[in-house]
Amino acid sequence: MENFPYPKGSTWRKWDLQTQTILDDNYIQLSDYSEELKKANPTGWQQYIAKVGGETNALLYDSKAYFNDAKIDKKDRCINHVRNYFAFVDIFNPELDCIGITDHNYFDDCLLDSFIEYSKQSRCKIIPGVEINCQGIHMLLFFPNKLYEKETFSAGIQAFLIKFGINNRTNSTGVLTTTSTDIKEIIDEVKKNGGIIIYPHCNSNNGLFQERTSTDRTH
Repeated sequence: MENFPYPKGSTWRKWDLQTQTILDDNYIQLSDYSEELKKANPTGWQQYIAKVGGETNALLYDSKAYFNDAKIDKKDRCINHVRNYFAFVDIFNPELDCIGITDHNYFDDCLLDSFIEYSKQSRCKIIPGVEINCQGIHMLLFFPNKLYEKETFSAGIQAFLIKFGINNRTNSTGVLTTTSTDIKEIIDEVKKNGGIIIYPHCNSNNGLFQERTSTDRTH
């Protein structure tokens, strides 16, 4: 038994596979709940801000104003935000080992790649993906590699979305763009690229079982 490769046995790990980032319209910035967090866990708060160079940085790097400030180099904005994000996870969610990044209609040229790169040296790992709305059904799509031989993961995800008629994150009225493509075509394209599909909140009005009655959905 000296060479037995699995001495530890089974290990349960916590994964969150439907995570939207600061790009999401409903993202809650740290400043909205920082005071409450400091009171609830003052020790954790001090450990966290020490990791990011102080409270000012913590609040700044998790703000939409900073992330959208075109006067600052985009790569720097992404790196600072992601570093801040991982520091927060390490202190306040130490049991979380894996995060699936699934922004709706991801259309950023840098952020997803920053998450992937930073997670290589982090305890918590990232699975890159995107969430789309196909014929009213929400789908989480995850991919193991950059798509279509693009230089970045971001560019590959955008190419995938454009392929199915999602040319912008939102339409002219600010509503998230949906695709009218047959869902089977999307499934086939994901499989062809080695990806996997998860149907989130499948028993909701935006889920896979939306045409069933509420009772049937639950069952």
